[in-house]
Amino acid sequence: MLCLMMILMSKAPSPVKPVEHSDYQRQYCESDGEKWSVLLLIEESKDLPAFDLPLMHMDLSDIVFDQCTPRQMAGHIKAVQNADLSKPIILCEDGSIMDGRHRVIKALVEGKPTVKAVRFDVTPEPCRVEDNGS
Repeated sequence: MLCLMMILMSKAPSPVKPVEHSDYQRQYCESDGEKWSVLLLIEESKDLPAFDLPLMHMDLSDIVFDQCTPRQMAGHIKAVQNADLSKPIILCEDGSIMDGRHRVIKALVEGKPTVKAVRFDVTPEPCRVEDNGS
């Protein structure tokens, strides 16, 4: 038994990869079942003016990465490390983050005062609405 434990312990864990989704799988979801394709949000927001959004003025009270395993959390940490702060985050009309949470977290970790952002005047219609049982 001791030999088996030593063999298992000597094997290095596989490297953690950043959390990635194909552009077609990436979605922004609201609690009411509305879902938006991030690929379409990027396309629809490409002509919006980018601005520097002060992080101190953002509502960062949303819970993200809820119920992650340690490996999943490590993937999110890698995604934060790899986040490109030159790309703006995307906000809906009420200022909620539709895309860019990893970039916001990276900016916070690095002590940046602002993050690049674009904001819809009118939030696009969701791509899909699912009944969430409520």
